[in-house]
Amino acid sequence: MNRYEEKVLILTIFVIILIVFCFKQQPVTVKVIACFLQGAFEDGLTIYRGIPFAAPPVCELRWRAPQAVLKWCGVR
Repeated sequence: MNRYEEKVLILTIFVIILIVFCFKQQPVTVKVIACFLQGAFEDGLTIYRGIPFAAPPVCELRWRAPQAVLKWCGVR
C-alpha cells in the first residue's frame, strides 16, 4: 500500500466516524404544562426520569391529598 492509499484509507475512516457522531440521536426536550423535560435515549427508547408528579408532602401537606407540583424554570 503506497502513501496515497494510506491517506485515502485514513480519510475514509475519519469521515465514517464523523458521520456516526453527527447522526447520533440527541435527547428530546418536551413541554409539559409550561415546563420542559429532557429525556435520554436508551435501547431505542426515550426515557424520562425524575419527573415530579406532586408537591413534596412536608409540614402541613403531610396528611393531605397530593398538591400540584410547582412549575420550574429551565429544562429538567
